[in-house]
Amino acid sequence: MVDLFLDIETVPDFSTDEYAALDERKKAGSLSRHSDDSDLYWKLERGALDPFQGKAILITYQINNAPIIRLKEWDSGEKDILSRFYDLIVNLHRGKDDWLRIIGQNILHFDLNFLHGRMQYHELDDKSRLYRNLMSRPQVIDLLQIH
Repeated sequence: MVDLFLDIETVPDFSTDEYAALDERKKAGSLSRHSDDSDLYWKLERGALDPFQGKAILITYQINNAPIIRLKEWDSGEKDILSRFYDLIVNLHRGKDDWLRIIGQNILHFDLNFLHGRMQYHELDDKSRLYRNLMSRPQVIDLLQIH
């Protein structure tokens, strides 16, 4: 069995200038959950939790006892890091008798769902193959559920 330890980091999908301007508005009180543009407030507050309003900026993984790998959005872009990670998952499945086991903290309810949503957004593969390769084929151990 191949163990892949996984963690991701996400942020709301804003440019640096947009984020700074909205953060200033929030601090000044002109952007709140009750303002006319409360959708921007919620995107600023919760966008990193939603694959449709956020983006993955860091994918950290380790295969068995190999060195830790970090795929950084600021080095090559979100689509590239997602594509590289997806290709890794597909290759770990290809021609193997052993199952892939993905291990992480809250990966069932967040990490894998977020990655799946962003991979769909970037159209990395057919929706059914994306789901099969990322969500249904690997065995998943979620340490939060065990805790």
